[in-house]
Amino acid sequence: MKPQSLDIKQLVDMYLNDELRLPEMQRKYVWAAPRVRDLIDSIYRDYPSGSILMWRVDQLPETRGVPIKSDNEKSVFTEKLLLLDGQQRLTSLASIMTGKPIRVKEGDEIVERRVDLYFNLEHPDKVNPRVEDSNGGYVPSEDDESKNTLFQLRNSKISNVSNWIPVTKLFTNGVGSILKDLKLGYDDPNYEKYNGRLLQLYSRRENYVYPVQILPKDLTYEEATDVFIRVNSLGSRLAGSDLALALVTSRWPGLIKLFEDFLTRMAKASFFLEEGFLIRCVKSVASGQSTFDGIGKIPVESLKIAWENVKRGLELVVNFVRNNARLDTTAVIPSPYVFVPLVVYASRNNFALRGYERKFLRWFYEASMWGRYARGQSETILDQDLRVLNTSDPGEALHRNLLQQIGRTDVKEEDLEGKNVNSAFLMMQYVLAVRNGAKDWGSGLALSFTNIGRGHKVTHDHIFHVVRLPST
Repeated sequence: MKPQSLDIKQLVDMYLNDELRLPEMQRKYVWAAPRVRDLIDSIYRDYPSGSILMWRVDQLPETRGVPIKSDNEKSVFTEKLLLLDGQQRLTSLASIMTGKPIRVKEGDEIVERRVDLYFNLEHPDKVNPRVEDSNGGYVPSEDDESKNTLFQLRNSKISNVSNWIPVTKLFTNGVGSILKDLKLGYDDPNYEKYNGRLLQLYSRRENYVYPVQILPKDLTYEEATDVFIRVNSLGSRLAGSDLALALVTSRWPGLIKLFEDFLTRMAKASFFLEEGFLIRCVKSVASGQSTFDGIGKIPVESLKIAWENVKRGLELVVNFVRNNARLDTTAVIPSPYVFVPLVVYASRNNFALRGYERKFLRWFYEASMWGRYARGQSETILDQDLRVLNTSDPGEALHRNLLQQIGRTDVKEEDLEGKNVNSAFLMMQYVLAVRNGAKDWGSGLALSFTNIGRGHKVTHDHIFHVVRLPST
């Protein structure tokens, strides 16, 4: 692997023209807008911001489409290359440089998001250094935080201030368009400073280069996945579920498409789940353990059987939650992990909860409102619950596990004092409201998170977090 260098413009052109594809192992675009701001900040200062890792192939395996598209049709690049490391950066840069939105999934819809970033032409000549934190973001210096010295996301304080200019407009229209908008002539005292700073940022397209390493084409997909996992696990940038998905898809091409189709179907029923949750369900059904240790050693045929069981199990559980628990959405369920023991039990018992419906329902309510899987060490706790599913009374055994963790499951007055809409108890408030026939005072419609139309959506009022029950 002989390292080479490519500038931002070259990389973005390759990315937008589908000459640099995303392998199936790659996770989706996940960067928040502040991460994009920090990336542009580093590029403007000419600080390093990592490297790019590609893999040259003869035939493309299963790939993902990039979350941003271009109208460009011509390109000088003809190789088949897969992007193993750099997706988040290239997607962000492509959006900033072209103005094209990034497509992300929210619920059952694909929405388009733009990063509206502004650059301060009046920033100090000397700017404070930025220190990278453990999550790959930056700890803002006092100068950055209080004076907004370099880059900021659009807000009411800067959007109409002349010295703050839109970064995307600079990249798409050039320096001259910004100077024209500012009505800045050669004789203006700010011309030299503003022009120099605009040129410095604009020229980063071609004078800021990334070190690029290209893996040879004789690597197998499994070997390339191993490289991907090693690179992306540095600094814990990927979750365990991301690494597990990469391992499994290297041996089971097409799995991500199966997951996406199923998740879309669930989302249409207002149950919003993630690929990482599905792979955990598969591991739990296949092995009886929720941790991802050893998932790479489970035979593919066993994983495929487990996936079929997971689909049927989740269909049962979703219907159980909708009809028995009176919850028509995941919107108020604190953690989807509460589904996993029920899915595993169903997969072992002919996809039925027969005889244990009431006890499973009690446990589902208790585990959700007391945050059974939201208190840290969720994998360990989940494995504790999976171990008791083969006992003579699994519903009671799950209840005892929760009692050992919480100490009690009865709700007292002090448990509700000061709680706001982020409390897990909100779920039970919604359930009780639905069970008691709560209706919208204006429209008369029964309460439901699945109502369509903005005027009929359930909203959270301030009443919940100030409630105080009378003492007895």
